[in-house]
Amino acid sequence: MSIDSNVYDLGDVDKLNLPGELKAATAPELPRVATKQGTPPRRIDFGAPPEIHADPDWTAVPSLVIPGAAHMLRGEFAKALCLITMTGFTLTLAWAVYGTLDRLGPTLELLGAPGAAAVWTLGVLAIFLGCIHIGGVYSGARQAHPAYRTAKLHPAVAGTASGIMPGLGQLLNGDRGRAALLLSGVWLVAASWILASPWMTGLLATQNLILPDWLAVATSPVLRWTLPAVLWTMAIYDAATRAGRGR
Repeated sequence: MSIDSNVYDLGDVDKLNLPGELKAATAPELPRVATKQGTPPRRIDFGAPPEIHADPDWTAVPSLVIPGAAHMLRGEFAKALCLITMTGFTLTLAWAVYGTLDRLGPTLELLGAPGAAAVWTLGVLAIFLGCIHIGGVYSGARQAHPAYRTAKLHPAVAGTASGIMPGLGQLLNGDRGRAALLLSGVWLVAASWILASPWMTGLLATQNLILPDWLAVATSPVLRWTLPAVLWTMAIYDAATRAGRGR
């Protein structure tokens, strides 16, 4: 039996292009971008960056009336509740002591305590209330960044604000420390006027209390008129000067 040994050349089978055959998509070659070597790119100098000022802080103004009001407006309810509660408690206790002073003094003497302790309690409550007020205003003001501490406020507006209340212009300028210092001066002026008032003098006389020499000097007419004038003048000048530097 003969075997057919003919060999057929089929060519390259893997290069056949059959109908319906899928071809792999080839990505086009991107052109190469020539990079420049040598000197770095030139930078344009636009000068010094502009100075940024802080906006006047009006949010702390309500705390001048009610300690904690600024915290309440900003959503800090825990601090607001604490300050408002302490203020209400102090005022209520002071009013209760003053309303029952004629009976509280003899009662204290029966218990072996001096009757003048009730009057000194009123003084301590007044000092505590002043500390709450100053602390509420100080903490209620926003603390500006040191680089942006100068306020963009007209000097006339800042001076007028401190003319209404010493420390208000400083508060709007962002000077929390100066505002607290001037508010402390306002409380000292108010204390000197209250101690020299007829009703307080009569109250001290009923308890046989005599003011110390340094308090008698502080409540003298000369200091009672000089201290407010100096305080208001310093507050107006400082507020207008500090605001003028920021414009």
